[in-house]
Amino acid sequence: MVVLLPAFQLAAVPDKAFVPAGGIISMNAAHYTSSGKAGDAAFRILEPYGKTGSAVKVYPNGQDYRETSDRPWVAYRFYAPQAGQYAVTFCLAPTNPSTDQQEELIGYRLNEGPVQVANTVQEPGRKFTNSDQWVREAQDDVKKITAQVDCQAGLNTLTYYAVSGHMILEKIILVEAGRNLPKSYLGPTESVFHRH
Repeated sequence: MVVLLPAFQLAAVPDKAFVPAGGIISMNAAHYTSSGKAGDAAFRILEPYGKTGSAVKVYPNGQDYRETSDRPWVAYRFYAPQAGQYAVTFCLAPTNPSTDQQEELIGYRLNEGPVQVANTVQEPGRKFTNSDQWVREAQDDVKKITAQVDCQAGLNTLTYYAVSGHMILEKIILVEAGRNLPKSYLGPTESVFHRH
């Protein structure tokens, strides 16, 4: 059962923000609310692409942003009815590390907090190709990495940064602590994007 926000809470949702249903917020990557460049590098929308029909990736291709804090970014605004912890899952296209290091890095930041850099390779001590993760991602046609974030009540902004420049982001899903995400091949449908 989908639980929508009561009318009085919906009226409080800022313009251009995703609205949760049943403690779940699902945002297709192409529907970012703002973006930023690093030099001549910027995110572009890939369309048609993947399970949702679109995705975002940095161009020019082949650049890497591990050793710099000047990175291309896309940001997503969403509303949280109350402060609390959420599990955030980044859904990416299955890819292989582009260097000899067993790393595929993404960056993210909630509101004005510090930028977190996460390795999507679960066993960096072994070769990625033909690993259990590599097989699973090829079968499922998705790479997922989940982290915990503390949302504030009201408007929140989640910023996604390119670190390993070849990564392709398809969707971001946030699930409020204590809620269960229903199982589905395509995941939850995209949340309502509120416009006044």
